[in-house]
Amino acid sequence: MMSRQTHPGFSLAEVSIAMGILAFVVLAVLGLLGVGMNSGRSAQVDTALTVASRFALSSLQTNNPAAVDGTSFWFSVDGLPLAGSSNAHFQCVVRTNAPAENAPRLIGLRLEFVHPVAAPAAARATNVFYASTILTN
Repeated sequence: MMSRQTHPGFSLAEVSIAMGILAFVVLAVLGLLGVGMNSGRSAQVDTALTVASRFALSSLQTNNPAAVDGTSFWFSVDGLPLAGSSNAHFQCVVRTNAPAENAPRLIGLRLEFVHPVAAPAAARATNVFYASTILTN
């Protein structure tokens, strides 16, 4: 009687199951990659807008906020202020509300950030921040 020789290794069924599990895991990781990149991009924009809005608010507090209604500020992709619109990534348009009678020193501010400036109008995103400041003079 001849005995059947066995070789150490995996059967075809075991290899097929392992390949299926591997394919499932790889597809799941690839799906999460896009979510992670979108989150990173969103965090970068949020950070730049925070830096830009702090600059805009501080410059409004040193000037008369009512006098800058309709003024545009320009910022780089990192949120740093620029002198003009060339190479700007963010545009901040400032709108102010007239003080109310019962609070004559309080001015409401609306900072509208449009980005990216170089993109067509339909592809731009808009973020709006509301704040208030007190007139010091």
